[in-house]
This record gives sequence, C-alpha cells and structure tokens, in this order.
Amino acid sequence: MNKKFSFSFLLIFIILPNLLQSQPKDTLPPVPHIIKTECCGLPYGVSYVVDEPRNNPPIRSNIGWIMFYESKSFNFSFSHDNFTPGKDDSVAFTLKVIDDKLDAKAFITFADMAGNDTTIEIEYFAIKLTPIKSSINFGNVPVGSEKTINVDIYNYGTRNFVLDNISLDSLQPNVLKKDDFSIELISTDSVFKTNNYISIQATYKPTKVGFSKSYIVLSDRCNYKESLVSLQGYSSLNNINSKNEENELISFDGSQIIINQNVVIGNELVEIYDTYANKLYTTNSHKSAINISNYSTGVYFVRIKDKIYKIAKY
Repeated sequence: MNKKFSFSFLLIFIILPNLLQSQPKDTLPPVPHIIKTECCGLPYGVSYVVDEPRNNPPIRSNIGWIMFYESKSFNFSFSHDNFTPGKDDSVAFTLKVIDDKLDAKAFITFADMAGNDTTIEIEYFAIKLTPIKSSINFGNVPVGSEKTINVDIYNYGTRNFVLDNISLDSLQPNVLKKDDFSIELISTDSVFKTNNYISIQATYKPTKVGFSKSYIVLSDRCNYKESLVSLQGYSSLNNINSKNEENELISFDGSQIIINQNVVIGNELVEIYDTYANKLYTTNSHKSAINISNYSTGVYFVRIKDKIYKIAKY
C-alpha cells in the first residue's frame, strides 16, 4: 500500500511540472487605439488600450501599468481611467493638445502583468501661417476711388493647410467689420503646402468719409480660425490739412488740437486716430482744445464733421 502511494506521488510530481511548462504563456503586448480627427491629426475624445490576446482570457495577463513620460512629452495632457492591475483587460485614456497653435509630442508606455509592453510616440504638428506683412494700411483713398494691395501669407509649418474659408471679419472684440474692403484669393489651389505661400488681393473702396478697419480671416474644416492680417484705411471728401487756416475747423500748435469755435456750428463729434485706424480719443466740439502732449511722436488724424485732418506731433 505504501509503495503504490509513493509511486502515484512520484508520477504526479514528474507530470505536473511538464503540464505547467506546456501551458501557453502571454507573449502579446497591449495594443493602444488612438482616435484622431480626419484632417487635423488632433487626438479627439477618449482613446483606449486593450491587452492581447483579446480572445483568450485564460492566457491574457491583463493591463499591468501605464506610464506617461512627462520629461519627454510637451504640450500634451494625459489621463486614464482607474483600473485594477491584472484584472482589467482594457483602459480608456484621454490625450489632449494643450495649445493647438504649438507643436506637441507625447511618449506613453502600456504594459501587461506578463511584462509585455508597447511604447508609442504621438506627434501633433500645428498650423503655422505667417503673413509677410501683418498690417496693411491703404492710407487716404477718396470716396468713389479704390486701391488694391496684394497680401502674401507663408506656411512655415511642417504640414499642409487645407483652406476651407477666407473672410473679412474680426476675431477681436470691439472691432467692427467694414464693408469698404473686399478680398479675392489669387492662388487657385486650396491646399496650402508647407514652405509655400498664398496670395490674396485686398481692395479698399470707401463709400463714405471716415476710417475703416477689418481683418483677413483664414479657417480650415477643423479648429483653426485666425485673423492674420489687419486692413485699415481712411477717406475724406476734402483735402487733409495741417495748417492753421482761418476757415478750417481745427488747428494744431504742437501739443493741443484747437477747435475753431467760430467755424464749428453746433455740437460735433471729434475723434482722434493713429495711423493704424485705432481710435484713441472721442469728445465733442464744445471743447475748445484737446491736449495731446502726452502722445508719442508721430502722425495722427482728427475727424470732425466731413473732414479728416492730418497732424504731425514732434
């Protein structure tokens, strides 16, 4: 009896290790699935990682750990759902670009409990459009006349820009669109290739006296929309004057704009602009003088009634 027991125990001791050695092991690493937008390459929404072999739970060791390498990554934020190592076979994670106007890179490692791992590198290349001139000043264009200037915008980014729309507008608050401007795309190709440029024809045709200001806005089918070039101009029915003439509405003594109360009848609006058509000051003509001694040296424009005066401060 003791001999039979000893023989059975010896047989189990010999066979069991062989059975354990012959059982398949988990040799497949986790596989991450990154969801991206179609045209921008931006990671979008929630992505996920799944351990393999997906269809063989007895062998699969499941997710063990996830590492986001902050020292190697930049301009990306990363987070993942809570999980239990060795129990969960998949984990959802989120990868977002912090500033979509800058390039971004992320390094992430996904490992299972068997020691298999996958390291991925995610890159995002930002749209980088730069105009040759960011501000276009048409100067004085008489009402009924027009002036055209070509505007070149350069793509110095590492990926092409697919132009979806070009418009006249402003993304900045308190800047109104002016209908005196019109634009036309000279380039025929809507794919704005890297290290290349597109040309836009901008025309200023004022219909009334005053200052006009707007922006050329470029946008694609994704998140990009940028006002890249400012347009400004002014128009007057009368000649621009700077001399102190008896019949003129204003004069300038070097530090003060003097309103000629003998000529100005009623309470008229008085506005001061810089050469970029930015309004600097507004008052009424009942004020006999406007002190601009604290203004920096340069050229300014004063609008009153249907006239615009150009003054030079030294």
